Amino acid sequence: MKKLYLLLILISIVHINSKTAKAAYPYHEFGLEASMISGAGLSYQLQYDVDWAMKINGLGFYFGEDLPDNGDLYIDLGIEVQRNFWKKRSRRAFLFAGMSYWYMQHRETEIQIINDREILFKNEILNDVYNVGVGIGVEIMLRKRFVLSFQVGFLIQQSKAIEGFELTRLIDYSKDSETYYGPAASFGFKIRF
Repeated sequence: MKKLYLLLILISIVHINSKTAKAAYPYHEFGLEASMISGAGLSYQLQYDVDWAMKINGLGFYFGEDLPDNGDLYIDLGIEVQRNFWKKRSRRAFLFAGMSYWYMQHRETEIQIINDREILFKNEILNDVYNVGVGIGVEIMLRKRFVLSFQVGFLIQQSKAIEGFELTRLIDYSKDSETYYGPAASFGFKIRF
């Protein structure tokens, strides 16, 4: 009978410990991220167990002088999967794979007078950028809630590069619709809740 009680106590302790260890997950993080691989803007990360995390980045904005006829539209969406290979209480190192899509549109409307008639000319320039990459990253927690992340990796980028689209030079590294292969980096600041 004593063995049965000891066995029940042991099973209860193991069960309680496993519940408390799992109760710490998932971790949710929200903040800002600038990544050449998985996009830029607002970032949401879900670390759903000790080993795995998933991150979604996105941003969209529209600006110009005379909207909607003259202006620029930017939209980017990205996703990333992370696998921890080293973890302490306030730091972790991970491998990641990610991808993003950037859509950029530039519109100009010009009125010209030809033969005493006003003629409206609309010019629209589009650019799609596709990024895929892998790399390694580090995440450091500050004061139990604030998280800084740094990543480096290898980027493969394909785009429909168009001459004259000035604001894409920070995003689009491929020239004349060629594929770009090269280094990539990322920086993020998030709040854990």
